[in-house]
Amino acid sequence: SNSKFIQQSSQQSPQRQAMADNFLIEEKIVTLQKSAMENVTVMAGIDRGCSLTKVLFVTAGNSDDTFKLHLALFNNTHFEAGLDYLASKAILQRGEGGKLHVTGVGCDRYRELIQEKLGLELEFIDEFLSQTRGAHWLIKNLPIEELCYPETEADLGQITGRAENPLQANMNQQFQLSSEDVASATPSLPCLFCFIGSAGGVIFLKENGESYLVTSLWMAGKSFLGFGKMLLGTSSYDEIMRLAERGRRGNIDNEGRDLVQTGWTGPTAGCPPACRSSRLAKLWTWSWRETSAARRISPLPWLQLSSPT
Repeated sequence: SNSKFIQQSSQQSPQRQAMADNFLIEEKIVTLQKSAMENVTVMAGIDRGCSLTKVLFVTAGNSDDTFKLHLALFNNTHFEAGLDYLASKAILQRGEGGKLHVTGVGCDRYRELIQEKLGLELEFIDEFLSQTRGAHWLIKNLPIEELCYPETEADLGQITGRAENPLQANMNQQFQLSSEDVASATPSLPCLFCFIGSAGGVIFLKENGESYLVTSLWMAGKSFLGFGKMLLGTSSYDEIMRLAERGRRGNIDNEGRDLVQTGWTGPTAGCPPACRSSRLAKLWTWSWRETSAARRISPLPWLQLSSPT
């Protein structure tokens, strides 16, 4: 390519840089081979979703054949801090006139602010297409340990009669994959890719980049915040998490211990005592006349949710 990389210097004051760092929820930096970026012409992007802003940019690596991929997360209430954060970093651009790839309705709403802060031309990308192509690109170019959070080991010692996982066999049958296809594929492809944003769904990604929408999810980001507003009186994700830490799911969910009448130490038909058998099942027996008085005092203080783990 005849285009070249140029360095953009920081124009932000130390105070703005410090403020941006204070509002940073999470940052991940991974190393990429330059070959992975061979056909990439824009080195930064922003997605402003319904509650979170995601920032991505590329900088020079520690060696001549590598880049660093930076991924950062901000609350939408601190969207401007996210822009300051991006502006305070050295952004690699290709060719004359820097561009910024953006997705999300919020980026259109704050188009002028973004251009004012960053001095880059905005190019809007098809969000649904970028989800599948982006996931495929990441899986092909990053080690799985860099791409995913470490797996948590569930304690299954109390559960009896656990069946073998039929997921791979179902995938092979549904998409007509032979054993040779699976054996020759990238270790993490083909795969089922679950995305959860304002909406959510499960996508089947093939080795060659083709994708199929398997199903949509009825409970995703906006639905979650909507239920929080309706049931708890708040649509703040942080506040919902704080309430969840204080609550106990056994107040509203049926658990293994509820399946029998012999008390906490009785048999539970192979289920651990704390295993959920039916979500929200106890609510149907409640007297809504009694709880309506509580609603007038405070937004459902009697509804004690638990941490979603």
